[in-house]
Amino acid sequence: MAQEMVEGEPPYMEESAIKALFLIASKGRSPFKEPHKLSNLFKDFVNQCTRMDPDQRPSSSELLQVLGAGACARSYLLACLLACLLVSC
Repeated sequence: MAQEMVEGEPPYMEESAIKALFLIASKGRSPFKEPHKLSNLFKDFVNQCTRMDPDQRPSSSELLQVLGAGACARSYLLACLLACLLVSC
């Protein structure tokens, strides 16, 4: 969802809906279209959250460490989660 929010369209938009679902399930998310415009922190955060193997995905505590400890990191994570919830409605 974070990638879709940044890029303005869902992954594999150029494909049919069925093929896009298959690609996401088999290959994972599509690469960022313009990675040079994104911070390394954002790219790392999305990459860790979208690992194909659920056992390899970090916990929320580990994600806070990726963002950097402290109130700023918690606020950033909360803002991301709220944005995802608002877009989903």
